[in-house]
Amino acid sequence: MFYIPDSFNSDMFHVNFSQKFYLSSMLKTGHLPFITQQIANGFPLLAESQIGALSIFNILLYRFLDPVMAFNVTYLCGFIGMSIFLYLLGRILYNDRFLAYILAISYSFCGIVILKITHQDILQAIFLLPVVLYLYNRGKLNYDLRFALLAGFTCGQQYLFGQFFVAVGTCISITTIFLHSFITKRNNRQNELYFYVLFTAATVLVSLPQLVQSFIFYMNSTRQNTLSIGMFDLRYVFTLLEPNIFGSLKDGSIFRNSQKLVSATWESNLFLGYAPLLLLMMSKNIKKNFKKVPSIYKVLVLVFAVLMLGNYPIINFIGYLPLLAGFRAHSRFVIFTSLYLIIIILYVVKNGFRFHKAPKKIYIFVAIIAIQLITSFYIFYPLHPVVVKDKLLSAPMTANILKKNTSYYSLNFAKNYYDIFHSKGYTGTSKYIALHTSLYPYSNLIYGGDTCGLFIYSNFNPELYQDLALKISLYLNNENSMTFPQSIKTKLGILGCTHIISSKPLSKTSQKVKDGVYISIIQEQVPRYKLYTSYISSLDEVTLLQQIENSSYDFRKLYVYDTTALPSIRNATGTSRPLIQTDTKLRYSINATTESYFFVRILNYPGWHAYIDDKEVKIERADLLYMSVRMPQGKHTVSFIYSAPFWKESVAASLLFYLVLLLTLIFHKSNPSKSI
Repeated sequence: MFYIPDSFNSDMFHVNFSQKFYLSSMLKTGHLPFITQQIANGFPLLAESQIGALSIFNILLYRFLDPVMAFNVTYLCGFIGMSIFLYLLGRILYNDRFLAYILAISYSFCGIVILKITHQDILQAIFLLPVVLYLYNRGKLNYDLRFALLAGFTCGQQYLFGQFFVAVGTCISITTIFLHSFITKRNNRQNELYFYVLFTAATVLVSLPQLVQSFIFYMNSTRQNTLSIGMFDLRYVFTLLEPNIFGSLKDGSIFRNSQKLVSATWESNLFLGYAPLLLLMMSKNIKKNFKKVPSIYKVLVLVFAVLMLGNYPIINFIGYLPLLAGFRAHSRFVIFTSLYLIIIILYVVKNGFRFHKAPKKIYIFVAIIAIQLITSFYIFYPLHPVVVKDKLLSAPMTANILKKNTSYYSLNFAKNYYDIFHSKGYTGTSKYIALHTSLYPYSNLIYGGDTCGLFIYSNFNPELYQDLALKISLYLNNENSMTFPQSIKTKLGILGCTHIISSKPLSKTSQKVKDGVYISIIQEQVPRYKLYTSYISSLDEVTLLQQIENSSYDFRKLYVYDTTALPSIRNATGTSRPLIQTDTKLRYSINATTESYFFVRILNYPGWHAYIDDKEVKIERADLLYMSVRMPQGKHTVSFIYSAPFWKESVAASLLFYLVLLLTLIFHKSNPSKSI
């Protein structure tokens, strides 16, 4: 599997590939990953959307190919397809092959694309943006409804990839095109409106199954905490002029001088996206005549090249060359400049420049390009290792130590990896990538363990779960002393955690696995399932949260949110044993000597239904986050079954559209002389 230099920050493996690996395993068994018990006690993966389970492209790739192969093929096919449709779009916009080539190369390696190589789900949606724009603009030439439906189908796939903000951006772009045409083309307003409505309807119908599930999740989640982490700051506008204005990755000053900006600076560097705009502006003039390039463009490119060198370009010229300085964005920029300059050279050669008659500056120009290409490949090869499949999928040391019945919480190891990076520099990333050190919520899906943590930087998390997990993470990562207050232990216990994996010892009893890796044991936690016949309590949410904070929470009690809760019955007995335990179905055999509560540590999320002896009963929220049902006296069978709300209806609507699309493509014949 191909890795890029910043893979130690784990997004490519711990977020993207791990979810795709799980998707592949589910598809090969004929199932969709609606919900998983391996993360956060019942996490709705499909509704959270990043897994991209409903995209037809992902379904085909990960159903029939090995997940590692499918992951790599996505990059290959994505870049090729994007470049082809950018070229075709350029032919429509410019009616000029050269400018179409420039558009394809410029966008394919611009900031929005290159900076998201680590986030394949985002990149998949970006790949399709040129496809949507081409199909829509191509169809508008004669208002061919087939192209409107195909453009909507493609835009709907962007939503199904799980990255709504890219898809919304595409819809805004199409809406802008429509409004411009609707205002300026007065004679074709009806056709413009029909074409746009068809596109919009197709987009909604294709993406409806994902939109419905994600909306339900959003209504039961919080965005407040996560939006405060890594948000864009207007001060980043300065990175248009100086990429390292808040500090450099090369010497680590970005971590020392601007701690509050680290997360967003890492992802939100605008500097890279500045170059294609300048080069694209030059392209049309270059085609006409090199001598007619406006002086202002020459100055801007020169200033850009100087600023790209780093904080102090003259003094630290060699160390801040883009080939050497950029661990993330700047090193990738070399790929873009190299390919762009190759296009320019080919154009120069094609249009009659003879090198033996050319001025000496042509030789210098060619020599600089050649050196840049050779150096870039020389540097990129060790920085972009290919990790073999066996090593990629081998379980980390911590996974081998923990038992199968444990539920662990893995703290953020980012600081540990930053330290390793600054001490080792540009050594091969495969030597210290994060996958061989710890277990994260999504990477856990590969190894089949059980994590009580969740991906706290996701914009979709159950509100109370997010609140507890974020407070735990912030405290344990920021605390320097080896203190472990009872309130933190209580929160971990409520999440069901039995162990913590951390980069530092959290107590004197923490077990050292290796340097920078420790395991700590949590003594008390909420059980996976239990028949409660005593110590039943009825509390409101605020009171229970206060008890957690002041360490008066009692793990022997079941806290039920019910004004008519059963009275506590001491010295009563009862037994329970599991019959079926899958992600979407749980069944237990119960023998209760008195009326009682049966509890399961699964998030009380819309779509769960409870049945006692095949008769549906009400689910009552218990222990802040989870589910319980009232059990009558005697022997019974209780089942919990998950059925995604409105799933059948939304899928039926999408399938109906697919049928209409297929029939339209087969039987509809476009007449260039006629409108819709």
